[in-house]
Amino acid sequence: MKAIYVVVAVLGAWTCALLLEATVAPVRACDEILWLARSRVSPIVVSGDPRAWAMDIPAVGRGIHFLVLSATGATKSGNDVRCWQERGGTFYCMGKETEVRRTRSNPLPTIADVEAWHGTYFNLDAILTMRYSNVVVFMAGVVFLLATSLRLMGRGRVLPALATVLPFALTPLFATDVVFVTWSGEVVLFSATAAFLWTIVRLDTSTICRTAWIAAAAVAAGLATAAKLNGVFCLLILVIYLAATSRGWARVWDPVAASAVAGIVFVAANPIYLLNPPWAWLGIAGEMVTRRTLILAAQAGRAGAMSWTLRLHWFEPYVALVPVEAVLAWRARHDLGYRVVALWGTVLWLATATGILRLAMPEARYFAPLELGLVFSMAALALRRGPRE
Repeated sequence: MKAIYVVVAVLGAWTCALLLEATVAPVRACDEILWLARSRVSPIVVSGDPRAWAMDIPAVGRGIHFLVLSATGATKSGNDVRCWQERGGTFYCMGKETEVRRTRSNPLPTIADVEAWHGTYFNLDAILTMRYSNVVVFMAGVVFLLATSLRLMGRGRVLPALATVLPFALTPLFATDVVFVTWSGEVVLFSATAAFLWTIVRLDTSTICRTAWIAAAAVAAGLATAAKLNGVFCLLILVIYLAATSRGWARVWDPVAASAVAGIVFVAANPIYLLNPPWAWLGIAGEMVTRRTLILAAQAGRAGAMSWTLRLHWFEPYVALVPVEAVLAWRARHDLGYRVVALWGTVLWLATATGILRLAMPEARYFAPLELGLVFSMAALALRRGPRE
């Protein structure tokens, strides 16, 4: 019972620390204000600029922000600072009277600048509301990971289960950045991927309700894809698992049915599909992929291919852990529940790393799925206590 109190206290302190960070961190002027402008428009509006947003960014993160902004009334007050980027990477934010220029010597406005703009140039409360929603969504993902660890280790090992999620309170990537509005897609992807892991571990360790857990895992995979397109790796994990563990015709039927459910969830979570006839859906999906391909090509054209020096700089902390992860995954390959965690972590690591290597200058947030898969799976496998049958 005391262990439960420790878990509640740790999660409570963790949440308070993130809320404090969300409150005091300076606004990332151009980026967060641009997200505010996008999130104040309903996701069901898919014409003009919102159509481009819908193609570039799946609607789940924007939809959550729109709902919380609508609930607080922040969508009806304050004017947005208009932002754009010119050659050389210099950003400009133009309000009614004042221009704010972001350069190397002036990377961010101070909190005093932001407070001076409040009510005149953009609504500071709206930014904070969106940040707080990120914290709530992120902590929901942490709870799913904790529930997964408890399922693997048993209720009597509460503190070891807590130890599997604590790295996300300490790593710089998750300790501070998740509060910023621009992380909305990554935060939803984090929680949806964590929920997917919980469902597929339940599927692997349960002797009843197999069909229900397959459906639940497929729904989580569809939500992960709707959060960010690389969430489709969750569906890939589910298909591999079902093809390997099902029997007879179910080896074909189960993956096909799960893919269909995930596809339905993805379409339902993206209004741009629902507001167009079904025969246009394939074209919309192709347009999404084409848009990402063109963005990648433009980035490579401006900055060139990633050098090996830069690759080492970005990947060295993770590559050092891969041999340990490989040994732990091999030892747990026959253990119910743990084998799924090993598969999940391996696919997230390989797929995310492959995607990042195509970029010229990857942003830190792109590493979130990689770090999620590698760190949690390694912690869970390291704390495993014998095979679970």
